[in-house]
Amino acid sequence: MLPRRAFLALMSARPILAATGKGQEAEGDRQRFLDPTTEFEVVRLTSPDHESILPSNTGRTVSKRAEFLICGSDRGQGMQAFRIDIKTGKTRQLTELAALEPETMTLAGGDRWLYAIDGRRLLQINLGSLRERQLAELTESARKLSLSEDGFNAVYAEKVGDRTRLRFLPTGKPVPQTVAEFDGTLTEVGVRPKRAGLFYVRDGTLWLASFDGRENREVKTPPGQVLEAQWSPDGRAILYLHKPEGEGKLNEMREVAPDTNTDVLLSKTSQFVRFAPNGDGSVFLGASGSKAQPTLLLLLRTVRRELTICEHKCSDPRLANPTFAPNSQRIFFQTDRHGKMVIYSMAVDRLVDPTEEPPQ
Repeated sequence: MLPRRAFLALMSARPILAATGKGQEAEGDRQRFLDPTTEFEVVRLTSPDHESILPSNTGRTVSKRAEFLICGSDRGQGMQAFRIDIKTGKTRQLTELAALEPETMTLAGGDRWLYAIDGRRLLQINLGSLRERQLAELTESARKLSLSEDGFNAVYAEKVGDRTRLRFLPTGKPVPQTVAEFDGTLTEVGVRPKRAGLFYVRDGTLWLASFDGRENREVKTPPGQVLEAQWSPDGRAILYLHKPEGEGKLNEMREVAPDTNTDVLLSKTSQFVRFAPNGDGSVFLGASGSKAQPTLLLLLRTVRRELTICEHKCSDPRLANPTFAPNSQRIFFQTDRHGKMVIYSMAVDRLVDPTEEPPQ
Protein backbone atom coordinates (compact mmCIF):
# COMPACT_ATOMS: atom_id res chain seq x y z
CA MET A 1 0.00 0.00 0.00
CA LEU A 2 1.35 3.38 -1.01
CA PRO A 3 1.12 6.57 1.07
CA ARG A 4 -0.82 9.51 -0.35
CA ARG A 5 2.34 11.45 -1.31
CA ALA A 6 3.46 8.55 -3.53
CA PHE A 7 0.28 8.73 -5.57
CA LEU A 8 1.22 11.78 -7.68
CA ALA A 9 4.66 10.38 -8.35
CA LEU A 10 3.10 7.12 -9.45
CA MET A 11 0.68 8.84 -11.81
CA SER A 12 3.51 10.76 -13.48
CA ALA A 13 5.57 7.61 -14.07
CA ARG A 14 5.65 6.21 -17.60
CA PRO A 15 6.53 2.51 -17.89
CA ILE A 16 8.65 1.23 -20.75
CA LEU A 17 6.48 -0.69 -23.22
CA ALA A 18 7.60 -4.21 -24.15
CA ALA A 19 7.62 -5.64 -27.66
CA THR A 20 4.18 -6.59 -28.88
CA GLY A 21 2.78 -9.23 -31.21
CA LYS A 22 0.42 -12.19 -31.09
CA GLY A 23 1.50 -14.55 -28.31
CA GLN A 24 4.01 -12.08 -26.85
CA GLU A 25 4.13 -11.69 -23.07
CA ALA A 26 5.15 -8.66 -21.03
CA GLU A 27 5.53 -7.73 -17.37
CA GLY A 28 2.54 -5.39 -17.57
CA ASP A 29 1.72 -2.13 -15.83
CA ARG A 30 0.26 -3.18 -12.47
CA GLN A 31 0.49 -0.43 -9.83
CA ARG A 32 -1.12 -0.01 -6.39
CA PHE A 33 -2.29 3.10 -4.57
CA LEU A 34 -4.78 4.31 -1.98
CA ASP A 35 -8.06 5.73 -3.20
CA PRO A 36 -8.22 9.45 -2.27
CA THR A 37 -11.84 9.22 -1.06
CA THR A 38 -11.92 5.96 0.93
CA GLU A 39 -8.22 5.07 1.35
CA PHE A 40 -9.00 1.53 0.20
CA GLU A 41 -6.26 -0.02 -1.92
CA VAL A 42 -6.91 0.14 -5.67
CA VAL A 43 -4.80 -1.52 -8.38
CA ARG A 44 -4.21 0.06 -11.76
CA LEU A 45 -3.87 -2.81 -14.23
CA THR A 46 -3.09 -0.92 -17.44
CA SER A 47 -0.99 2.11 -18.32
CA PRO A 48 -2.41 5.55 -19.22
CA ASP A 49 0.00 5.51 -22.18
CA HIS A 50 -2.46 3.42 -24.17
CA GLU A 51 -6.21 2.84 -24.43
CA SER A 52 -7.56 -0.26 -22.65
CA ILE A 53 -11.19 -1.34 -22.89
CA LEU A 54 -13.24 -3.73 -20.78
CA PRO A 55 -15.79 -5.77 -22.75
CA SER A 56 -19.50 -5.34 -22.07
CA ASN A 57 -20.52 -6.80 -18.72
CA THR A 58 -23.33 -8.81 -20.35
CA GLY A 59 -20.46 -11.09 -21.36
CA ARG A 60 -17.81 -12.59 -19.07
CA THR A 61 -14.56 -10.67 -18.74
CA VAL A 62 -12.91 -12.51 -15.83
CA SER A 63 -11.97 -16.20 -15.70
CA LYS A 64 -14.07 -18.42 -13.43
CA ARG A 65 -11.28 -18.76 -10.87
CA ALA A 66 -10.50 -15.02 -11.10
CA GLU A 67 -7.00 -15.75 -12.37
CA PHE A 68 -7.03 -13.53 -15.44
CA LEU A 69 -8.90 -10.74 -17.18
CA ILE A 70 -9.63 -10.20 -20.88
CA CYS A 71 -9.48 -6.68 -22.33
CA GLY A 72 -8.85 -4.78 -25.53
CA SER A 73 -5.81 -2.53 -25.84
CA ASP A 74 -4.04 -0.49 -28.51
CA ARG A 75 -0.58 -1.15 -27.07
CA GLY A 76 0.09 -3.37 -30.10
CA GLN A 77 -0.76 -2.73 -33.75
CA GLY A 78 -4.27 -1.28 -33.43
CA MET A 79 -6.84 -2.55 -30.94
CA GLN A 80 -6.09 -6.16 -29.93
CA ALA A 81 -7.21 -8.66 -27.29
CA PHE A 82 -4.99 -9.11 -24.24
CA ARG A 83 -4.95 -11.47 -21.26
CA ILE A 84 -3.91 -9.87 -17.95
CA ASP A 85 -2.85 -12.02 -15.00
CA ILE A 86 -4.74 -10.48 -12.08
CA LYS A 87 -2.20 -11.44 -9.43
CA THR A 88 1.02 -10.49 -11.22
CA GLY A 89 -0.17 -8.04 -13.87
CA LYS A 90 1.66 -9.91 -16.65
CA THR A 91 0.06 -9.57 -20.07
CA ARG A 92 -0.21 -11.74 -23.16
CA GLN A 93 -1.36 -10.49 -26.57
CA LEU A 94 -4.00 -12.84 -27.97
CA THR A 95 -4.78 -11.48 -31.42
CA GLU A 96 -3.54 -9.62 -34.47
CA LEU A 97 -6.84 -8.52 -35.99
CA ALA A 98 -7.76 -5.74 -38.37
CA ALA A 99 -10.99 -4.44 -36.80
CA LEU A 100 -11.56 -5.91 -33.32
CA GLU A 101 -14.64 -4.65 -31.45
CA PRO A 102 -13.32 -4.95 -27.86
CA GLU A 103 -16.77 -4.48 -26.26
CA THR A 104 -17.96 -7.73 -27.88
CA MET A 105 -15.32 -10.00 -26.35
CA THR A 106 -16.54 -12.69 -23.96
CA LEU A 107 -15.13 -15.84 -22.36
CA ALA A 108 -16.99 -19.13 -22.66
CA GLY A 109 -16.46 -22.89 -22.73
CA GLY A 110 -14.73 -23.16 -19.37
CA ASP A 111 -12.31 -20.32 -20.18
CA ARG A 112 -10.92 -22.22 -23.16
CA TRP A 113 -12.43 -19.89 -25.74
CA LEU A 114 -12.66 -16.19 -26.44
CA TYR A 115 -15.40 -14.96 -28.77
CA ALA A 116 -15.36 -11.56 -30.47
CA ILE A 117 -16.44 -9.58 -33.52
CA ASP A 118 -13.65 -8.54 -35.87
CA GLY A 119 -15.03 -6.33 -38.62
CA ARG A 120 -17.45 -8.56 -40.52
CA ARG A 121 -16.38 -11.77 -38.80
CA LEU A 122 -17.63 -13.52 -35.67
CA LEU A 123 -14.58 -15.33 -34.30
CA GLN A 124 -13.85 -18.13 -31.84
CA ILE A 125 -10.29 -17.95 -30.47
CA ASN A 126 -8.57 -20.80 -28.65
CA LEU A 127 -6.84 -19.24 -25.62
CA GLY A 128 -4.19 -21.97 -25.61
CA SER A 129 -3.09 -22.12 -29.22
CA LEU A 130 -4.53 -18.68 -30.20
CA ARG A 131 -5.96 -20.26 -33.34
CA GLU A 132 -8.97 -18.43 -34.76
CA ARG A 133 -12.10 -19.91 -36.35
CA GLN A 134 -14.67 -17.83 -38.21
CA LEU A 135 -18.18 -18.73 -37.11
CA ALA A 136 -20.17 -16.33 -39.29
CA GLU A 137 -19.84 -13.47 -41.75
CA LEU A 138 -21.65 -10.35 -40.58
CA THR A 139 -22.77 -7.05 -42.02
CA GLU A 140 -20.37 -4.12 -41.78
CA SER A 141 -22.38 -2.61 -38.92
CA ALA A 142 -22.54 -5.69 -36.69
CA ARG A 143 -22.38 -4.85 -32.98
CA LYS A 144 -23.29 -6.40 -29.64
CA LEU A 145 -22.58 -10.04 -28.85
CA SER A 146 -23.78 -12.42 -26.15
CA LEU A 147 -23.07 -16.13 -25.72
CA SER A 148 -24.26 -18.99 -23.58
CA GLU A 149 -21.71 -20.03 -20.96
CA ASP A 150 -20.88 -23.23 -22.86
CA GLY A 151 -20.25 -21.23 -26.04
CA PHE A 152 -22.77 -23.25 -28.08
CA ASN A 153 -25.27 -20.41 -28.67
CA ALA A 154 -24.43 -16.89 -29.86
CA VAL A 155 -26.69 -13.88 -30.37
CA TYR A 156 -25.51 -10.74 -32.13
CA ALA A 157 -27.04 -7.59 -33.57
CA GLU A 158 -26.51 -6.02 -36.96
CA LYS A 159 -27.81 -2.87 -38.60
CA VAL A 160 -29.71 -3.29 -41.87
CA GLY A 161 -30.48 0.18 -43.23
CA ASP A 162 -32.44 1.94 -40.51
CA ARG A 163 -33.45 -1.31 -38.85
CA THR A 164 -31.77 -3.49 -36.23
CA ARG A 165 -31.73 -7.25 -36.68
CA LEU A 166 -31.03 -9.74 -33.89
CA ARG A 167 -29.47 -12.98 -35.09
CA PHE A 168 -29.10 -16.34 -33.35
CA LEU A 169 -26.25 -18.67 -34.30
CA PRO A 170 -25.58 -22.13 -32.87
CA THR A 171 -21.78 -21.95 -33.01
CA GLY A 172 -21.52 -25.39 -34.62
CA LYS A 173 -23.69 -24.31 -37.57
CA PRO A 174 -22.84 -21.78 -40.31
CA VAL A 175 -26.34 -20.36 -40.90
CA PRO A 176 -27.76 -17.78 -38.44
CA GLN A 177 -31.49 -17.30 -37.78
CA THR A 178 -33.29 -13.97 -37.31
CA VAL A 179 -34.75 -13.59 -33.82
CA ALA A 180 -36.23 -10.10 -34.21
CA GLU A 181 -36.06 -7.09 -36.52
CA PHE A 182 -37.17 -3.59 -35.55
CA ASP A 183 -36.71 0.15 -35.95
CA GLY A 184 -34.81 1.86 -33.18
CA THR A 185 -31.61 1.54 -31.14
CA LEU A 186 -30.48 -1.64 -29.42
CA THR A 187 -28.41 -1.00 -26.29
CA GLU A 188 -28.07 -4.50 -24.79
CA VAL A 189 -28.64 -8.17 -25.45
CA GLY A 190 -28.09 -11.09 -23.07
CA VAL A 191 -28.40 -14.86 -23.54
CA ARG A 192 -30.28 -16.50 -20.67
CA PRO A 193 -28.11 -18.65 -18.35
CA LYS A 194 -29.10 -22.32 -18.04
CA ARG A 195 -32.05 -21.88 -20.43
CA ALA A 196 -32.80 -21.14 -24.08
CA GLY A 197 -33.76 -17.54 -24.78
CA LEU A 198 -32.54 -13.98 -24.39
CA PHE A 199 -33.48 -10.44 -23.41
CA TYR A 200 -32.72 -7.25 -25.26
CA VAL A 201 -33.11 -3.54 -24.48
CA ARG A 202 -34.30 -1.22 -27.23
CA ASP A 203 -35.05 2.48 -26.81
CA GLY A 204 -35.43 2.16 -23.02
CA THR A 205 -37.78 -0.86 -23.15
CA LEU A 206 -37.09 -4.46 -22.11
CA TRP A 207 -37.94 -7.38 -24.42
CA LEU A 208 -37.84 -11.16 -24.12
CA ALA A 209 -37.36 -13.54 -27.05
CA SER A 210 -36.77 -17.19 -27.86
CA PHE A 211 -33.90 -18.26 -30.09
CA ASP A 212 -36.26 -19.13 -32.94
CA GLY A 213 -38.11 -15.80 -32.67
CA ARG A 214 -41.52 -17.37 -32.03
CA GLU A 215 -41.64 -15.61 -28.67
CA ASN A 216 -40.80 -11.92 -28.91
CA ARG A 217 -42.60 -9.71 -26.42
CA GLU A 218 -42.08 -6.55 -24.43
CA VAL A 219 -41.65 -7.13 -20.71
CA LYS A 220 -43.99 -4.99 -18.65
CA THR A 221 -42.03 -2.57 -16.44
CA PRO A 222 -43.10 0.53 -14.48
CA PRO A 223 -43.35 3.87 -16.36
CA GLY A 224 -39.91 5.19 -17.20
CA GLN A 225 -36.80 3.88 -18.93
CA VAL A 226 -34.74 0.71 -18.62
CA LEU A 227 -31.13 1.94 -18.50
CA GLU A 228 -29.36 -1.41 -18.25
CA ALA A 229 -30.25 -5.05 -17.68
CA GLN A 230 -28.53 -8.33 -16.82
CA TRP A 231 -29.69 -11.85 -16.09
CA SER A 232 -29.55 -12.96 -12.49
CA PRO A 233 -26.76 -15.52 -12.04
CA ASP A 234 -29.26 -18.41 -11.93
CA GLY A 235 -31.15 -17.18 -15.02
CA ARG A 236 -34.51 -17.01 -13.26
CA ALA A 237 -34.90 -13.23 -13.36
CA ILE A 238 -33.75 -10.10 -15.16
CA LEU A 239 -32.08 -7.52 -12.94
CA TYR A 240 -32.41 -4.03 -14.35
CA LEU A 241 -31.64 -0.41 -13.63
CA HIS A 242 -34.76 1.73 -14.01
CA LYS A 243 -35.18 5.47 -14.41
CA PRO A 244 -38.70 6.30 -13.13
CA GLU A 245 -40.95 8.67 -15.00
CA GLY A 246 -41.04 12.19 -13.53
CA GLU A 247 -38.53 14.79 -12.38
CA GLY A 248 -36.27 14.37 -9.37
CA LYS A 249 -36.78 10.63 -8.84
CA LEU A 250 -33.83 8.38 -8.03
CA ASN A 251 -32.86 5.51 -10.32
CA GLU A 252 -33.95 2.10 -9.00
CA MET A 253 -32.69 -1.46 -8.99
CA ARG A 254 -35.55 -3.76 -9.97
CA GLU A 255 -36.08 -7.45 -10.75
CA VAL A 256 -38.57 -9.06 -13.11
CA ALA A 257 -39.22 -12.81 -13.38
CA PRO A 258 -40.19 -13.57 -17.02
CA ASP A 259 -41.84 -16.92 -16.19
CA THR A 260 -44.32 -15.34 -13.74
CA ASN A 261 -44.33 -11.72 -14.99
CA THR A 262 -43.69 -10.45 -11.46
CA ASP A 263 -41.73 -7.20 -11.05
CA VAL A 264 -40.36 -6.02 -7.70
CA LEU A 265 -38.38 -3.02 -6.47
CA LEU A 266 -35.07 -4.12 -4.96
CA SER A 267 -33.80 -0.70 -3.88
CA LYS A 268 -33.58 2.94 -4.81
CA THR A 269 -30.03 4.03 -5.59
CA SER A 270 -27.93 7.16 -5.22
CA GLN A 271 -28.33 7.71 -8.95
CA PHE A 272 -26.60 4.60 -10.36
CA VAL A 273 -26.10 4.77 -14.14
CA ARG A 274 -24.33 1.38 -14.50
CA PHE A 275 -24.43 -1.71 -12.32
CA ALA A 276 -23.21 -5.29 -11.99
CA PRO A 277 -24.48 -8.07 -9.68
CA ASN A 278 -22.12 -10.26 -7.69
CA GLY A 279 -22.05 -14.04 -8.09
CA ASP A 280 -25.37 -14.71 -6.34
CA GLY A 281 -27.15 -11.40 -6.91
CA SER A 282 -27.01 -10.36 -3.24
CA VAL A 283 -24.77 -7.32 -3.83
CA PHE A 284 -24.74 -4.77 -6.65
CA LEU A 285 -21.76 -2.73 -7.79
CA GLY A 286 -22.90 0.63 -9.12
CA ALA A 287 -21.29 3.59 -10.88
CA SER A 288 -22.72 6.86 -9.64
CA GLY A 289 -23.73 9.49 -12.20
CA SER A 290 -23.20 12.30 -9.68
CA LYS A 291 -20.77 14.96 -10.92
CA ALA A 292 -19.95 15.92 -7.34
CA GLN A 293 -19.29 12.33 -6.24
CA PRO A 294 -18.15 10.22 -9.22
CA THR A 295 -17.72 7.04 -7.19
CA LEU A 296 -18.33 3.29 -7.22
CA LEU A 297 -20.63 1.92 -4.54
CA LEU A 298 -21.71 -1.46 -3.19
CA LEU A 299 -25.46 -1.83 -2.65
CA LEU A 300 -26.50 -4.59 -0.23
CA ARG A 301 -29.75 -6.10 -1.43
CA THR A 302 -31.08 -7.28 1.95
CA VAL A 303 -30.69 -4.00 3.86
CA ARG A 304 -30.82 -1.62 0.87
CA ARG A 305 -27.73 0.24 2.03
CA GLU A 306 -24.84 1.61 -0.02
CA LEU A 307 -21.12 1.78 0.74
CA THR A 308 -18.72 3.97 -1.24
CA ILE A 309 -15.59 2.00 -2.09
CA CYS A 310 -13.59 4.19 -4.49
CA GLU A 311 -13.66 6.97 -7.10
CA HIS A 312 -14.14 6.29 -10.79
CA LYS A 313 -13.99 9.90 -12.12
CA CYS A 314 -14.95 8.74 -15.60
CA SER A 315 -15.94 11.64 -17.88
CA ASP A 316 -19.09 9.67 -18.77
CA PRO A 317 -20.04 7.48 -15.77
CA ARG A 318 -21.91 5.10 -18.08
CA LEU A 319 -18.53 4.10 -19.55
CA ALA A 320 -17.09 3.03 -16.15
CA ASN A 321 -18.37 -0.49 -16.91
CA PRO A 322 -18.09 -1.96 -13.37
CA THR A 323 -18.01 -5.75 -13.01
CA PHE A 324 -17.45 -8.43 -10.36
CA ALA A 325 -15.13 -11.41 -10.58
CA PRO A 326 -17.19 -14.65 -10.63
CA ASN A 327 -16.25 -15.41 -7.01
CA SER A 328 -17.35 -11.89 -5.91
CA GLN A 329 -14.00 -11.18 -4.23
CA ARG A 330 -12.74 -8.52 -6.62
CA ILE A 331 -14.23 -5.76 -8.78
CA PHE A 332 -13.03 -4.17 -12.01
CA PHE A 333 -13.83 -0.89 -13.73
CA GLN A 334 -12.42 1.54 -16.29
CA THR A 335 -11.95 5.29 -16.38
CA ASP A 336 -10.57 7.98 -18.68
CA ARG A 337 -9.51 10.19 -15.77
CA HIS A 338 -5.97 10.22 -17.22
CA GLY A 339 -7.10 11.00 -20.78
CA LYS A 340 -7.14 7.45 -22.18
CA MET A 341 -9.28 4.62 -20.81
CA VAL A 342 -7.47 2.68 -18.07
CA ILE A 343 -8.57 -0.48 -16.21
CA TYR A 344 -8.55 -0.73 -12.41
CA SER A 345 -9.20 -3.48 -9.90
CA MET A 346 -10.00 -3.62 -6.20
CA ALA A 347 -10.29 -6.48 -3.71
CA VAL A 348 -13.63 -6.52 -1.86
CA ASP A 349 -13.14 -9.79 0.04
CA ARG A 350 -13.54 -7.98 3.36
CA LEU A 351 -16.84 -6.48 2.27
CA VAL A 352 -18.53 -9.21 0.18
CA ASP A 353 -18.85 -12.92 0.92
CA PRO A 354 -17.37 -15.34 -1.62
CA THR A 355 -19.80 -16.99 -4.03
CA GLU A 356 -19.82 -20.15 -6.08
CA GLU A 357 -21.14 -20.75 -9.57
CA PRO A 358 -24.93 -21.34 -9.53
CA PRO A 359 -25.85 -25.03 -9.82
CA GLN A 360 -26.70 -26.43 -13.24
